[in-house]
Amino acid sequence: MSQPSNQTAAVAPLTAVVFAYNQAPVVEAAVRAVFSQTVQPAEIILSDDASRDDTHAIMRRLADEYRGPATVRVRRTEGGAGWFAHINACVAAASHPWVLVCAGDDISMPERVARFAEEIAAHPEARLIWSRMERMRADGTFTGQAMGLTDYQAGRLRGVGASQCWHRDLLAVFGDLPAVHAAEDIVLPFRAWLLDGLRFLPEPLVHWRDRDYRQLNREQLDATYEIRATVYRVNAARILLDDLAVARRLQPRREAEFSALHARLLRTLDAASAEHEAVSANGRAARAVAILTRMRRLGFKRARRLWQDQVLRLPAYLDSAYPRGIRRWLPRLAGVAATAATAFLFAKRVPPAVTIAASAAALPVAAEICRMAMRYAAAKLWRPA
Repeated sequence: MSQPSNQTAAVAPLTAVVFAYNQAPVVEAAVRAVFSQTVQPAEIILSDDASRDDTHAIMRRLADEYRGPATVRVRRTEGGAGWFAHINACVAAASHPWVLVCAGDDISMPERVARFAEEIAAHPEARLIWSRMERMRADGTFTGQAMGLTDYQAGRLRGVGASQCWHRDLLAVFGDLPAVHAAEDIVLPFRAWLLDGLRFLPEPLVHWRDRDYRQLNREQLDATYEIRATVYRVNAARILLDDLAVARRLQPRREAEFSALHARLLRTLDAASAEHEAVSANGRAARAVAILTRMRRLGFKRARRLWQDQVLRLPAYLDSAYPRGIRRWLPRLAGVAATAATAFLFAKRVPPAVTIAASAAALPVAAEICRMAMRYAAAKLWRPA
């Protein structure tokens, strides 16, 4: 443990935890960003989840070098207990009720602790606070692109991102996170929403390191992201249902709201289960059949995404090959052009009702064809080494 020096500095009464696992090439930048905050957290925990590389040794060296006002502790989870067990252990080890999450491959902006401390002081009822992020390339260069969820909707399996600050009540009220694979940025914001304690900061306060998917072949991509992601969604939906049951006992006045949410979560769980069944099928043909036979359970949008990804081999990450403006507007412009062309060609040959119907259908079809063409071109450029 590194004790604080006599150096005078502003200190916020919260614990910052750097969570790391096999991140030796990038963890030093993450730790130094926490050490360099304009307002220091009162406590910093550098936590390694049984990494097989030099992550733990780097954390120990950096802790020994630290000369700031915070108390610095280095811990290690033996045996690789898993992400949720890692979170449970770090929240239990924290000396303060608020825990600022710092991923071992991201970089906190210098004012991050100060802004979260201000929000905590202004809103003592809060139980989870998150901010926007700025995308950072895998090599550590910044893009200037703001990202992250800004409008939370309860019951949807969308994570708020790696910019959170948690209050320990999220575990005290609902219990420790269960020993399953799921995303904490789906589960814990839902708990905070149930407690009416969810807060959002609109400015980007974390540089989020993007993954370089070009380093993965198709089998690795499926195993590491697609199939794993569907397992995470199924488990998250089950946890949300369990947490909702706790909230229904604690807040009977919200029974009508919670009853409707329970029905929505059951549908969400069914869709997530159908998605997992589809991506777990062996081979493209089997996946195509699985998607088509589960269309109603999946919903059109998710079925369309799975079809492009699992059958046509055009995953959504290929959109990142293009600047944001191009991937956002080019398909729309293609749709508008197709709509205008359809209206012009049909206007003098078919009844007006048919012209209107054909023109309305042309826009989404042309936009989707343009999007697939862009992904196909990106796939040719982004072939794994």
